[in-house]
Amino acid sequence: MRIDASNFALRVIVGQNPNNTIDRPIYCANKLMNSAKKNYTTIEKKNFGNDICCEEIQTLFVRK
Repeated sequence: MRIDASNFALRVIVGQNPNNTIDRPIYCANKLMNSAKKNYTTIEKKNFGNDICCEEIQTLFVRK
């Protein structure tokens, strides 16, 4: 999982690396930061990215 957090947006990419060769993305998400989230520290932004990723991946693997 790779998370890129800036002051404007957050990008999360989940990849798969089957044979230690090339990362193959299996999921990508982008979120814009609102005025409150722009004030988060880098660690808080990355944790926010983890939350987004876990919620979205759960919907991919656990179909209701």
